[in-house]
Order: sequence, then structure tokens, then C-alpha cells
Amino acid sequence: MRYEWTAPGFPSDLENPSFQNKPISREGIDSANDVLRRGDAFVANASLFPVSEKEKMAALGVKALMEVPLFVNGQWWGTIGFDDVAQERIWSADEVDALKIAGGILSAAIQRQQRYRARKDRHRTEAKNEELERFTYTVSHDLKSPLITIKGFLGFVEQIQKAET
Repeated sequence: MRYEWTAPGFPSDLENPSFQNKPISREGIDSANDVLRRGDAFVANASLFPVSEKEKMAALGVKALMEVPLFVNGQWWGTIGFDDVAQERIWSADEVDALKIAGGILSAAIQRQQRYRARKDRHRTEAKNEELERFTYTVSHDLKSPLITIKGFLGFVEQIQKAET
């Protein structure tokens, strides 16, 4: 969980460690995972949860839940949703549609941000490669001059040795 809005008077779960660094698929809520993985909205009330999932939802205090998946580059990236911890409720088709639209917009924004970061990283890499090429050129140029001097000196020493023999 990275972001959360809670109604006044309700505690936030944002800092709750049980919601941090968890896989997208949640243990004990298989029906939600299956629906979300297919790209559909998951809409449920506590009384309608499968028996195997009621205990998990009760432990979270969730009475009604509506989530839609976020897909980025074709991969299930996360979810956006609402839950009601005060009472069970029936989510309207308009509420579900609005959340689907918000999820689509958020998915597109995440994808754009990832492309921007990749482009920025590529530019950084290209700039570093250019800098490395300039450095290599400078070093090779700076080493040529002493090598030419050494070569000339060795040629001079060789001439002296030939003259002495």
C-alpha cells in the first residue's frame, strides 16, 4: 500500500506493516485475485464473501470492497479501490465504472512515468559513454607524447650502441 485516503474519524492503514511489501495476490482472498487477474472489477460484501475468505475480510474489518486492477505494460501492477469498514453496501454500476476509468488513467500515467524514467536513464548512459570516450581519447593522446619521446630516446641509445661497436 502506497497511498490511502480515509474518511474523517477512521484510522489509516497506510503505516500498518501488514499492508507493506506484500505481493499483489493476497493470501486467503483467492476469488478477488482471480477476478482482478482477469482484468475485471472485484465487488463484494462481507456476507457474500466465500466462506474461506470471510475470516480474512473480517480480520481486516472490511464490510464491502470494490477494487479494479492496474495493468502496466500488460502486467498486473496493483489495484485501486474502495472499502467500507462501517457497513455493507451495494456499489453502483456508476461507481464501478468511475473506478475503472480512474484505474485506466492511473495505469496510463504509471506507464508514461516508467517510459520517461527509461528514456532519462538511457540519456544518462549515453552521456556517461560520451564522457568515457572523451576521457579515453585524452588519455591515449596524453600517453602518445611520452611514448614518442621514449621511442626517440631508445632510437638515440641504439645509434650510440651501434657507433660504439
